[in-house]
Amino acid sequence: MQSMLVKAFLVCLGCVMPVAATPFNATWVSGDANWVVHLNFDALRGSQIWQAMLATELDAAAQEPLQQAQEMLGMDPRTDLNGVTLYGTAAASEDFVAIVRGNLDVAKLLSHVESAAGYAASRLGSRDVHSWLVEEDADESRMYGTVLDNSRVMISRSVEQLEKGLAVLDGGQSNITEGSTLDTRILSGQGVMLAVTADLRDVELPQNPMMPQADVNIRNFRMQMRETDGTLGLRVAVQQGSVQEAQQAEEMLNGFKMMGLMQLGQENPDLAGLLQAINIGRNEATLLFSLSYSSEKLVSMIQEAAAPFVSGP
Repeated sequence: MQSMLVKAFLVCLGCVMPVAATPFNATWVSGDANWVVHLNFDALRGSQIWQAMLATELDAAAQEPLQQAQEMLGMDPRTDLNGVTLYGTAAASEDFVAIVRGNLDVAKLLSHVESAAGYAASRLGSRDVHSWLVEEDADESRMYGTVLDNSRVMISRSVEQLEKGLAVLDGGQSNITEGSTLDTRILSGQGVMLAVTADLRDVELPQNPMMPQADVNIRNFRMQMRETDGTLGLRVAVQQGSVQEAQQAEEMLNGFKMMGLMQLGQENPDLAGLLQAINIGRNEATLLFSLSYSSEKLVSMIQEAAAPFVSGP
């Protein structure tokens, strides 16, 4: 059984859909990070999409995880969370560091952590470290966290990664401003809600479920989502191992797009319009995806999809 604290943390990351954080701070991220995800909730709150989501009254079942987050963290993730920065040095899920920033009730948060299954306390230098089990009776599922200050906490599935993350903040280890191969420019900028950058050349990736006979050969991945003047913009760049691989992937994906358009044209014209707006191209060995779409239209589609989870009049 997952601890309620982990559920609350997942709500902060996942219940908000396309999300983003306070301006990205590169000095928080380790210099040996292979990937970084930055979510800017402050930018998101100014978007039409978020305003529409806030105005939607969810039914009791959908509200439950949100209420749990409010109770445990002493804040409403929809209004009090500023941002989340995640980074790691491998594709493995346990190899990450997350820095969550918001209007935290530290006393309430620690009270809930201390009552979690398998709670244990330790020290890393001058800092208190709290750990708990994500799944009861499964010590390999242990989560570690520390309070940085009244507005920030750091969380990791590895005490070693937590220690390295603290060393970065304290200046004892390099950060990504000091010679990193990552392209960090896309992680910040006006209106950026979500951004991802990853150098995957030395990362062992999982097998492609659609093409199990072929190795996944992605060298670099970049993605940025923002809203400007009522238009949602999405840009993705995926560097393949060779021009030939990128060309094959481009042809395959455009084929899937055409098949999708043929199927959706009559059944769901709105979704077909969204699919049509996705451009798939290539620059040498790099696949390029872009989307510019009316936020108002997208909000309408989201509201229709969320209708089963919305309270009736």
